[in-house]
Amino acid sequence: MNARRLIPLVLATTLAALAFTAGPALAAAPTIEETFTTEVAATSATLHAKVNPGGLETTYTFEYAPAGGAFKPVPEPEGAGSLPGDTTGVLVSVHVQQELAPGASFEYRIVAGNAVQKEVLGAPVSFTTQRAGGEFLLPDGRQYEMVTPPEKEGALILGSGHFWDEGSDHFYNAGGGTQGIQASVAGNAMVELASQPTEAEPQGYDSYVSVLSTRSSTGWGSQVLAPPHSQGGGPALLANEYLLFSEDLSRGIVQPEGAFSPYAPGVEEQTPYLRTDYLNGNVSEHCQSSCFQPLVTRADDTASPFMPFGGAVYSEVPGFCENSVCGPRVRGASPDLSHVVLQTSTQLTSTPGSGLYEWYGGHLRLVPGCDLAGDFEYAHLNEEPGGRRAISEDGERVITTCPGAGIDITDVATSETVEIGGADTYMTASSDASKVFFKSGGELEGGDLDMFEVTSGEGEPLAGKVVDLTVDPHAGEEADVVGVLGASDDGSYVYFAAGGALAPGAVPAVPGREGTCAPLSEGTRGGCNIYVYHDGVTSLVSAGWIAPLYAFLWSRVSPDGRWLAFMSTHNLTGYDNRDAVSGEPDSEVYLYDADTGRLACASCDPTGARPVGVDTGVGSGWLAGNVPGWEHFFEFVSARYQPRYLSDSGRLFFESAGALVPQDVNGVRDVYEYEPEGVPTGEHACSSSSASGSDVFKPAHAFEVGGRSGEEGAGCVALISSGTSSEESSFLDASETGGDVFFTTTSKLAPQDFDDAADVYDAHECTSASPCPTSVVVPLPCTTEASCKPSPTPQPSIYGLPSSATFSGPGNITATPSSPPPKKVTKKTVKCKKGFVKNKKNECVRKKNKKKAKKSSHRKGSN
Repeated sequence: MNARRLIPLVLATTLAALAFTAGPALAAAPTIEETFTTEVAATSATLHAKVNPGGLETTYTFEYAPAGGAFKPVPEPEGAGSLPGDTTGVLVSVHVQQELAPGASFEYRIVAGNAVQKEVLGAPVSFTTQRAGGEFLLPDGRQYEMVTPPEKEGALILGSGHFWDEGSDHFYNAGGGTQGIQASVAGNAMVELASQPTEAEPQGYDSYVSVLSTRSSTGWGSQVLAPPHSQGGGPALLANEYLLFSEDLSRGIVQPEGAFSPYAPGVEEQTPYLRTDYLNGNVSEHCQSSCFQPLVTRADDTASPFMPFGGAVYSEVPGFCENSVCGPRVRGASPDLSHVVLQTSTQLTSTPGSGLYEWYGGHLRLVPGCDLAGDFEYAHLNEEPGGRRAISEDGERVITTCPGAGIDITDVATSETVEIGGADTYMTASSDASKVFFKSGGELEGGDLDMFEVTSGEGEPLAGKVVDLTVDPHAGEEADVVGVLGASDDGSYVYFAAGGALAPGAVPAVPGREGTCAPLSEGTRGGCNIYVYHDGVTSLVSAGWIAPLYAFLWSRVSPDGRWLAFMSTHNLTGYDNRDAVSGEPDSEVYLYDADTGRLACASCDPTGARPVGVDTGVGSGWLAGNVPGWEHFFEFVSARYQPRYLSDSGRLFFESAGALVPQDVNGVRDVYEYEPEGVPTGEHACSSSSASGSDVFKPAHAFEVGGRSGEEGAGCVALISSGTSSEESSFLDASETGGDVFFTTTSKLAPQDFDDAADVYDAHECTSASPCPTSVVVPLPCTTEASCKPSPTPQPSIYGLPSSATFSGPGNITATPSSPPPKKVTKKTVKCKKGFVKNKKNECVRKKNKKKAKKSSHRKGSN
């Protein structure tokens, strides 16, 4: 054959062969990239799978089975289909509504195939259907009680972290707690924050204001705690002039704003005040006169020569107010507010100092040191904010810092001070300040966690020793402590996060990411470990923890130290926490039990369905479950109060946007309770028999995450808010035991609640010591979302006309809140026969049915 003809022939044959093999070479078997469930109800669920066809037309079939049973095809038409070969990562779904039993466990998988491989089995995914229907029952034998007054004079009650934005004309959630919102330890009093006074003409005050509500045998009553401004107008810089309240709410500290206005006789300069809220331990005995005690007066100021103290804290011109907050500034106080630490640039005592003073018993005492410990330590948001426990419970010890000089502990009564050598950053302390936790070897990132323990006895010079709590078992490795999540009251337990591997099962820090628990970048993981130090042993709580922004503000340790509640965006117990809409990892709320070493995801959906979270929009990522942060006090780093959402019994309160129980049908955030199995809480305990339309038992289960295995503890998840409000409900605070939990909601849960504005309610645990009223209103059982969601209505304006300065009444503290006025009707002459009486509608009804008829009428109107 001619060579010239042979070359093209060989080339053509080769190209044809390449073309023949190119198709099969690029094709592959289908792959199942992910599977998950959403919208799991009593008898239905939506199954999802993401399939990559592998370059060839691919068929798929969803299969399901009872737990442990044989798989069979899903009967719905959408349960099978085909995908073209030129697609990748196709999300396919089917909503199963047949043959699913209520309260049962199931598995499903997807089976895909193409010309390369006829059958590719996806990994089985488990889910548990909700119970069918079920009535709404509050857990722990609770009943709803309305805390705020029904008539609020156009004021709005603010939820935790919510502020009014005048620019956008709506409320926004700033995250964390809100300054001035607090419950008493006993649960018989509550301070709320309102957008304006809830009473008519309250002493010339027309801006944000604290409202004190107290519980008596006749119910709840409220009183505005407005300082006596001489003219209309309120605070401009802060949301509230009340900075702190005592644990029983009998006292409050007021930091005045704006123009000088004396709140007590004889006051000549701007100063903070201690306000008495109620007297003699009786919450019903409200203070009506001489309630404000100035913390600094000319009589207290013993400096010579005298210098005016009412100017701004950092003003170089004495007496000149260059800021909206003037005079000595409150930095902290003991829990009962008997000791208050102040800071000012003006010398207030005969002995010169650096500006810190403690008020006690009407007198001022100089405190050595520059700042209250932790008050101005930013440290990338990883520090204990705002000097947590920098003042001992009895107020006799104060922990302070000075730049470059470590940490000092001062006995204010004796003026003895001991310096903690080598301390870089204050973390926290025990309630009596006998144990002080701090970081050494790294001011902002890394370093060790140490404890200074006071060893001197009573009457002896103040002295102590330093103990390293993070001795790394691997020689040459750093502890890489990131921050402290909290400590028990007595300091015997301290929980902290670190990148170092300090206990078996821990994950070493990601190279280049030491000193942080945040993700490396979008789609990649960083993470660190959570540890607990107790009885000389450092134990692992969780490995590979990835924290949301400001995470150290959103964690709490129970007073006895057994329990730790925290948030994480990392899957710690095997639950798929990727958001069903965005695909981003959602933050969930976890509870750790130091006695058993078990970790439980309190906010994870009991059905196993992937969460539908909320985008915070402030850099904190997506939230499926959340707990409140420390309250705002000037800045995050100056927080002073943390809501009590975790008790010694492990009772945990949190918020969730998901429907974790059948009766949650409103599609917005609600308040929930989690209780560990078998732990007594008051007169009740969670068990496997705890189940209703609003209470779900989650059994213990084994899990494996990242090659590490564990067992999640069992517990009960119960709805605290109604689950029917058209607006989100917000957790505010709880009593020390959790027997009283306070939240805001727009649902009408009491007969006297007649408007659509948000109110504060108490889900009160009925016990023999604190019984509930005999007549209560609970939400009607819900069957569909449409039947339970009330229609939203416009909210009243937060701005009203300026109030006068003449109000001096007691509010509604002496009377049960009244019901709304009856509807106006045309009067007719109606004569009723014997045994019947006329009601407000001019109708004849039987005497014995009158009360029942009213209650029924209200229930119909409130849903």
